[in-house]
Amino acid sequence: MAPKRRSLLFIPLIVLLCSLAGGVYGPKIRVATAASSDDQNDVDASLKSFTKVYDAVEQNFADKLNPDKSIYKGAIPGMLRTLDPHSNFFDPHDFELLREDQKGHYAGVGMTVQGRNGKTIVIAPFKGSPSYKAGIRPGDVILKVNGESTDNMDTPKVADMLKGARGTPVDILILREGSAEPLAFHVIRDEINRDSVHDAFFVKPGIAYVEIEQFIENTGKELQSSLDKLGQDKIKGLVLDLRSNPGGLLNEGIAVSDQFLNKGDVVVSHHGVH
Repeated sequence: MAPKRRSLLFIPLIVLLCSLAGGVYGPKIRVATAASSDDQNDVDASLKSFTKVYDAVEQNFADKLNPDKSIYKGAIPGMLRTLDPHSNFFDPHDFELLREDQKGHYAGVGMTVQGRNGKTIVIAPFKGSPSYKAGIRPGDVILKVNGESTDNMDTPKVADMLKGARGTPVDILILREGSAEPLAFHVIRDEINRDSVHDAFFVKPGIAYVEIEQFIENTGKELQSSLDKLGQDKIKGLVLDLRSNPGGLLNEGIAVSDQFLNKGDVVVSHHGVH
């Protein structure tokens, strides 16, 4: 974007709150060989203590321990919580779900769901998706997926059941307010490609409006394309709508900021506190 174009834009909402991996920048540390050896001894001692505690629990607990649950869902997340509020552990399955969300494309029915009081609620079907075309609406309660009840089921598990290979069917039983009986939907899964930049238009001559739903892969390119279609020489002011935007990829947040800031301007910084 030309410097002249940058100077004309008024961006009240350009402060982007994106997910940051926790990092600590501290003074340079000179580590002697003896100190390294002591550190390793401390780690070994801690691991032995953990093993002893785990063995004691395993021998005395009423039921058989599930290592995946006790270690990957308990011990490791507990350790990370002592560092800072932003450090998280993702097992391979959870990490794949995160990457799907960041990429913005996968195969499924195409809707956002959320758990509420033991029920799975449809937040919104994506425009043009199989669920949208089938007539599923926001606020619908998903009772069953392929005959399996979703009562008290974790939301990620329900989302997994709705996903699948393109062209495969999934039967969804819905409870809808105002309907006397549950509604059955036979939905054919398809490729879901989500754009993160929506509703780019002029609210009045010279004043453009652009909504960014979240920061996923290619958000910066999508914004550039939307501004080009509007005609950047016509834009005198811009409303950048980030309402309900949960954040996302830091590099895409920077790419969006780069559309409006001068070269060399600081976009984001982070600091660790000991």
